[in-house]
Amino acid sequence: MHGSDINMHATFPERAQQIVSMAKQAKGILSVSQDLANKMVDMGINKDKIHVIYNGVNLEKFIPQKSVNESPYLVFVGNLKQDKGVVELLHAFIQIHTQFPHLQLKYIGSGNMAPQLQNIINEHQLQDKVKLEGVKRHDELPIIIANATLLVLPSYNEGVPNVVLEAMACATPVVVTNVGGIPEVVTPATGIIANEITANCISQCLIQALEKNWDHQAIRAHAELFSWTKNTDELTSMMHLKEKN
Repeated sequence: MHGSDINMHATFPERAQQIVSMAKQAKGILSVSQDLANKMVDMGINKDKIHVIYNGVNLEKFIPQKSVNESPYLVFVGNLKQDKGVVELLHAFIQIHTQFPHLQLKYIGSGNMAPQLQNIINEHQLQDKVKLEGVKRHDELPIIIANATLLVLPSYNEGVPNVVLEAMACATPVVVTNVGGIPEVVTPATGIIANEITANCISQCLIQALEKNWDHQAIRAHAELFSWTKNTDELTSMMHLKEKN
């Protein structure tokens, strides 16, 4: 279970019944967060079948690295859709950009909210401050994320988003929302968690994060707890356990 399968599909009674029916037939269920596991239990799924195994991150690909003379910027990476909080993020940036005149905001990704975002950018004459950079190849993301001042992901719901783990592996602090499994992987030493998905709350969290003196080595060290090697070992152990049972 990765997120939308429970956060979205399970809100429809017919789909929820199908999920529970399939869970009864399964020997084991992998959940990428404790939050999703709790929601499955609330649906009536046997908690003894559920194993929480967090996603990993490629710690060799996503590393701390800085380009010379890079202007400071915030970065969003993901689908440009409403439930990713992309509009709230833009309005939050509008509230703070005069306080941080050299700061830019970059959106990496595509989606149906792109025209609305561009209209807001044009309305506030922020074409030189906010960039919709479209989809990037995955191998381009490490340098983009590593050079960002902050990665910002103000989602309405999540499992455990890989991009947050990738940012921390790059030693980049994050500003995220208090949804799904995010609070399970983001600590006060690695990011700021917004308790409301509003422009006002996100702007205050951005200011707090921009003014904080982050320990980037500590951020990287925390990310190293989430390796694909660890993920593989835990999955293998789960499969062996279920074989014995």
